[in-house]
Formats: sequence, structure tokens, C-alpha cells
Amino acid sequence: MIDEDNLLVCICNCGETIELDFEEIKQKFSTDFPSAKLIISDSACSNDGIDQLLTNLKSGDYKGFLFVGCTPQIIEVKLELELRKNNLQNVFFEIANIREQCYWVHDEDNASYKAYILIKSHFEKLKHKKNEDFDIENIEKSVIIIGAGIGGLEVAINLQDLGYDITLIEKEKELGGFIRELPIIHPYNISGEEFIIEKLAKLDQDKIKIFKNWKVAWVDGKLGNYMAKIFDISDENNEKLIKGSIVVFTTGHDIFIPSKKDYFGYGKDDRVLSLYEFAKKLKHLNYNKNQEINELIPLKLFEGKESIKKILIIQCVGSRDKNFYDYCSKYCCTTAINYSIELLNHFSDLDIFISYIDIRTPWTSEYIYQEARDLGVNFIKGKVGSVEIFDDKLIATVYDSSIRKLLKLNVDLILLSTALTPNMENQELFEELNIKTWNKGFIKPKYAKLRNIETSRNGIFACGTATGPKLIEETINEANAISMEIMKILEQPDLFISRNITIIDPDKCNGCELCARICPFNIPYMIEREADSESKPEYLAVIDPFSCRGCGTCNAICPTAAAQLQNYSQDEIFAQITSILGDSDDFEKPIIIGFVCDECAYASVDILGLLRKKYPENIRLIRIPCGGRLSLLDILKSYNEGASGVFLLACGEDKCHYLEGNTKAKLHIEAAEEILESIGWEKGRTEYFTSFAADNSELYRRINNFAEKIKKMGNNPFVKSN
Repeated sequence: MIDEDNLLVCICNCGETIELDFEEIKQKFSTDFPSAKLIISDSACSNDGIDQLLTNLKSGDYKGFLFVGCTPQIIEVKLELELRKNNLQNVFFEIANIREQCYWVHDEDNASYKAYILIKSHFEKLKHKKNEDFDIENIEKSVIIIGAGIGGLEVAINLQDLGYDITLIEKEKELGGFIRELPIIHPYNISGEEFIIEKLAKLDQDKIKIFKNWKVAWVDGKLGNYMAKIFDISDENNEKLIKGSIVVFTTGHDIFIPSKKDYFGYGKDDRVLSLYEFAKKLKHLNYNKNQEINELIPLKLFEGKESIKKILIIQCVGSRDKNFYDYCSKYCCTTAINYSIELLNHFSDLDIFISYIDIRTPWTSEYIYQEARDLGVNFIKGKVGSVEIFDDKLIATVYDSSIRKLLKLNVDLILLSTALTPNMENQELFEELNIKTWNKGFIKPKYAKLRNIETSRNGIFACGTATGPKLIEETINEANAISMEIMKILEQPDLFISRNITIIDPDKCNGCELCARICPFNIPYMIEREADSESKPEYLAVIDPFSCRGCGTCNAICPTAAAQLQNYSQDEIFAQITSILGDSDDFEKPIIIGFVCDECAYASVDILGLLRKKYPENIRLIRIPCGGRLSLLDILKSYNEGASGVFLLACGEDKCHYLEGNTKAKLHIEAAEEILESIGWEKGRTEYFTSFAADNSELYRRINNFAEKIKKMGNNPFVKSN
């Protein structure tokens, strides 16, 4: 434990907009913690306020401080960065949110009382922090980029002038990927080959190691120390080991092959083509893209056959189809329309029909949709039922839902807008790296809304169609974002270890492997103990601090308390629980403890404060990094200390920032309910809620209803006032 006189408390009254009874709070604090120093500031979060805080920390040689004021979602990162800049990264800190989650949601008297309860509980937690020493690891400025399509080239170009050791690996004989084959791309209005040539002109091949016609056999390691084995496709005995601090996957996609299901005659008649196959044919047709409209020529694709007059383009072939891929492939509508315009502007006597479910043309693509309609493209809202194949014609039957008629179209050519599908070549590699995938094989982003370029593995990024259907501009934007993240990491003098990592106490570890089995990221691993450890279990769990993501799921499941998440250890959480429930015997209402996930759920609660949506002051919240950190012991400890109700507020089940933490936490909730029921308690005192930032109305309803339910149930049987 840290002595009170080594800790500082800084209360920010937010420019005197938090109108609590700070004098009474200060007096209570001085009584309870006479050795600790407390200061009150009008603007502790301003630059001047933080400078003063840093001065106090240095002059007093404090080991930690409690910042009291606004939500940690505003101030925490700023404090973290300032401490590192001033070489104070070993100073602990806690943040008590008395604005969004207290003053803004309760009346002044109740808010002042609750504010002190929160301050006291965070201070008790702060006292239980422990310092761990880690070896500092220098980080080499090296990057491995796997895949040299648009995304890979963009990352390489962005980083090439920074002095990094960059390796670019491409399985094809040419750089550029799928896009090279496209005759025209939107919104650039040039061919894919021209687009790639422009990119390659910016690529300084003297500064980048480029391997064309090479593949990756395996990748292993951790952030700052990855190793990849690659081999020459033309000579598999020619192998190399490549080292990199960071790995980027820009491995692209595949295209759905409809012949597997005999789609609309595909594979039976060469007049039925996928849009990608047609693109390659169109690219190699001998026509002048710059010719005037009055110089239109007939469209001839097949030798010995007449020119094409009527074309049907069928959308969503394999996409938005539960039998194949249920997502939208995103590129199809814009591409089909773009090719239609290209054909009508350069070839004579064409009628083009597009059969669609919905036309999806975001942003500037809407302009080409209007242009296509003006040029006479026939858009038919409906699915094609069948295609009959004859020697001279193709007869397609389609129901046009806009006019409620069954149409029979006599056409010369059918083009299928086929689904963009995952690249399946690297699935075994992803599995070995524990990189999560979704939608049948795309790399799953760590968090699709805000961390969509990160994977489930530290130091491995992914962008472009490797993670799902994308437009060209989106791929470029993601590649730029990855470049920025890489620079943030590699420009550090050494690897920074997060404050929130799990430490394994080897003396307590019983080798049960539960942490290794439950971790969503497969970070813990088992090693044999040294030979002289005869009285200890044979195996020991180990966690690499540079790889740990800090969810705390292992902490929650560990039966011997060997696995402890720093900043949220069992001692810290227990101290916070005991303090926050210190008045449970005397408080007029049954006290409810809410454990709140630090991501979406915490933001949801903050928004209730921002909107001034009031909820009962007997609801007291404890912040945890992820729902997965909540353990059965935390719940039972809360009831033992006097809580009358406990709830977990977590991210939506498929939106956990740590992949599976919230679903693992449900097991602890269910176990607690069973235990309480077995000793005669009423069922329903322990609840599991999910929320996201925009869901504040539903959250407001749920927690108020829960408070009302607990009020009717009354205090728990352990509370003395019963």
C-alpha cells in the first residue's frame, strides 16, 4: 500500500461550474485522511492547471494523485501524456468523475454527499496500487507490409522517407493488385493501370525492399519484434526471414465465382460474364477513350459473332444472399453504373439494363447514377428469376417491382455483379496469429467504429478489402490512418507499456491454465517451472507485458488471485467496493453498485449527465476496463459489504472492444444469481445490461427501472438497518 502522505488530491471545480460544497468535502477528507494533501483548483484540466499539478507532484515527490472533476474520457489521456513528457510515468493516478456522473445528475445536496463517497472510494483504491518494474525494450524502426495493392502501396509511400526499414511483399509478379485490371475507376475517371502507375511513380524502390512473386509462410512474434518467413513462388526453396516491429496486412479480396452454383448460365455460355471478367475484356478492347461521341463504334467481344446491342447487368450476385454472403459488397453499384456510362459513351446502338435490389451510390457516386439515368440506362428494381440460353439470344425473366410486371428481356450479353469475398489464402496464418476473422474470412477489426485498422493482435494492422468490402477512397484513408499509427509507435524511443496490463504472481500461480484458455487474445501461455521448484505446480502462466491488451478477463477467472490487472487489481477493486459501501448500514435507500465498462457503456452514462437525465443517487458506479474484468468475487464482495443490487453495464454482445469480455462476464452474473438464490435471496438483484453511446434513453429507462425494483425488494439481508 501507498502511505497517505505520499498521495495528492486535486479537485477541479470546472471554472466554478461544479457548485458542490467543497469546503465540507475538504473538511471530511481531512478528518478521514489527515496525512494526505488536498488542493482545489478552478481549472485543473487547463494547461496552467496541469503545469501546477506537475509542479506539486515534483516538489512533493508524490507517488500518486487523485484527480477529481470531469470524466476520465476527457482528461485521462491528457494526464497520461503529460506525465510521460515530464518523466513521471511511474506516478499513479485515479480520476473521480463528480461532474457527468454526480453533479449533473443529482440535486446539489445529494450530489455533494455522493461526490465525497466517490472521492473517498477512489482514494482508497489509489492507496492499493503497486509499482511493477519492466525491462524497457528499444523498438527498431521496421515495418513488414504484406500485399502491394492500393493499401500496401499507400502505406509504403507514406513511410518511405522516414528512414524506416520497410519490406513490401507481393504474391503476384506485378505490384498493384486487382485494380490493375480495371478499365476505369471512380471517382478518378482513369484506368486502374494508370492509377497504379501514378502510385508507382511515387514509390522510391531504393528505400523499400520489394519482393514480387513471393508469399508469406508464417509470421510470429510480438509488437516490436515480429518475424516473417517468406518464400519465392517460382522457387520454394528460396526462403528469407524478415524482421519487423510492425506488420500490416493489405492482402485484398477474392471475387465470388458463380459457376459453383450455375448462376444464370455462368460457365455454360461465354456470353454470361462476371463484371470483373468483363472489365478485363473491356480494358483490352481497341477503342479510343478520348474519342468524340459522334465516333461511336460497335461493341464486339466475341470473334465470329455480331456486335452486342443489349446488355443486362444483374446486381447482388452472391451478395445480400443468405445462401452465400449476406453483406453488401459495396463496389458493385458504382462499378456497374460506371461501366454502363463508359459503354454508352464509346459504343453504338447499346441498350443497357441494370437489375437491382437497391441502388447504393454514396457521396459523389450519386452523380454518376444520375448521369447514367440521363444517358438512358434502364434500371429495373427486381431480381432476375431465370436465364434461358439460346443460340442467338439470352432470355432473362425479371419481375420489376416498381411497375409490378414480369419482364422478359432478350439480350446479347449478361454481366454479373458478383460478391467481393474474403481472401482465403491466409486463413491458416491468421489462425496461428490469433487474428480474429468475421463474415466468412475477412480480418476482424479490433473495434469496427473507432479502431477499424487494428487487429486482435498488438502491432498488426490491416486495411482495405482484407477487412471487408471497401471503395478505393476508403482503402486509401485506412492506409493513411495506419501510417499515422505506425509513426506514433516507431517515433517513440522505446516501447511504452500500458498501465493496464496483467501481472502473474509466480508464487500464487497453480498452473491451472484458465487464463490461457479464457483470454480473447490468447496472450497468456504456459511454461515449465525451473527444476528447483519442486513444491510448486509443474507449469506456470506467463504474460508478455507488451502483448497484453488489458481487458482483465484472466484476472476475473483466476482462482488463486495470481493474475492481477494493474489499476484494476482485486485489492484495488475490493478497496473501492468497501469504501463506496461504507455507509450502507445508515443510508436511507438500498445502495446499488454498477460496474461500468470503460468503452461504450461508460460513454453512455456520461451522456446521461450531459443531457442532465437524473437517476437515483443510491446508484454508485465503479469503472472497469471491460465487462470481462468483473468477477464473481467482486459481485459477492459487493453484497457482503452492503450492496442491495449489483449490475454490470457492458458493450453490446457483438461490439465488445475486447472481443468477448462481456459474454464471459455474463457467466459471473449468472453464477452470482444462482449462489444468492441458493441461500434464500430473491432472484433479480444482479443484472447484466448492455449499452452504446447513442442508446442513452434505453439506458436511462433500464437503470431507473432496476433502482425501482431494488427499492421494492429492500435492503439485502446483511445490512444492519434491517
